[in-house]
Amino acid sequence: MSSSAHLRERIAAAAARLVAEDGLDYASAKRKAAREVLGRQQGDADLLPDDDEIEEELRTYQRLYQGDSQPARVERLRRVALDVMTLLGHQPLWLVGAVANGTAGELSEVYLQAYVDTSKEVHIDLLNAGVDADADEIANPFGRGRVERLSFLWRGEAVHITCYAPRQARQIGEQVPERLSRDALAALLG
Repeated sequence: MSSSAHLRERIAAAAARLVAEDGLDYASAKRKAAREVLGRQQGDADLLPDDDEIEEELRTYQRLYQGDSQPARVERLRRVALDVMTLLGHQPLWLVGAVANGTAGELSEVYLQAYVDTSKEVHIDLLNAGVDADADEIANPFGRGRVERLSFLWRGEAVHITCYAPRQARQIGEQVPERLSRDALAALLG
């Protein structure tokens, strides 16, 4: 193994540890891990692992160090997601992120995507179910502009529903291969 490949692997492992223990997102963990391993602010781009490499190391870390607790955490968050998706049964919702792909940890939260004309539809459904959600706007991770997000607690867990226009479902689906519909999630949970 070359020296640069070894450094890249070390950075990926350090980033995975930061994701698992501190709940950092991959980009932040990668930057912090590079500083730890290289001892300087910025690493060469070829030394920085991609998200797939970090996820592979994260799965290894979780299996080795969190094997007795992490699978139960994923199941709990998936059940919370299924409850919310069932509550909003007529809304087109998809589970995404670490809960969907099975890498969720103790600090993870539930992220859902809704493809609706307006977030008000979802917000009203939540209010009718007695759920008080906070609404805000975030930068659109799949394009320009901003998108609306509803955040609330459900069974003690933070849930975020990001609302996109229905026409974006296919484009986003191509960029987020690991997302689960309500039926797929229910089948996964048995």
